[in-house]
Amino acid sequence: MRLITLACLCATWPIAAPAQPRKASQDVLVVDFRRFRPAAVVRLNATEHRLLTARAAPEAQRMDVAGKLGGRFTAADGRETLYLLRPNTTGAPPAGVAGARAPILTMGLATSARDWPLSEPYPNALERAFDIDGDGTDEIVLRSDVFHMGVSSVRVSVVSLAGGSLRVFVPMTEVFSDTCDSPLGDRRIESKTLRWRADAPPEARFVFEHFVQPCGPAAPNSDSGHLRQPSLPASTPAEQQRP
Repeated sequence: MRLITLACLCATWPIAAPAQPRKASQDVLVVDFRRFRPAAVVRLNATEHRLLTARAAPEAQRMDVAGKLGGRFTAADGRETLYLLRPNTTGAPPAGVAGARAPILTMGLATSARDWPLSEPYPNALERAFDIDGDGTDEIVLRSDVFHMGVSSVRVSVVSLAGGSLRVFVPMTEVFSDTCDSPLGDRRIESKTLRWRADAPPEARFVFEHFVQPCGPAAPNSDSGHLRQPSLPASTPAEQQRP
């Protein structure tokens, strides 16, 4: 199994008191891919670009910034900025070959770093970060987009860096698949919602719900990220599953 490296360059600023714990009956929507949306465009200022470039420079393979989010990641009493760095594959050694680099999750712009390993598939974007369970720190939703043989798919995982330790709440799971342009197999749109349920047992709090839609004018366009027509009422629940 190949590993991703998560690096923490931590910088914190005083902020308001952490949020109060959630009520036990609260149901939190984490992601909803019934309406497809592309990964966010990353915007950096000059200082961020300079320091992140220097962070990646010691290695032979150049790193590109693929994600940026702000939040309370390691502790509830500080504001941190999270960046996802991915290796630039132009002229790079193939995965698994000596010299190849794994993506890095970098927190802040300080000089000290901490690393955490993650298994594949590799994320290519930071989908969002917010306090899902009400503990005062923000969980991180990582995203992996794949397009192959006319099939567009998206996977997400949910992780936490609370206390400085990596914890995976939800492993990489497919939440969107569009096979409408595929020359093989069934053609349809499959999507999922992911919810966190406070009143469920700890091992069953993250719950996926599966939806299936036919291809056609009412289906979401996975290439452009725009709906051809509103499609939520036409979605039919197919199953519920837990990771």
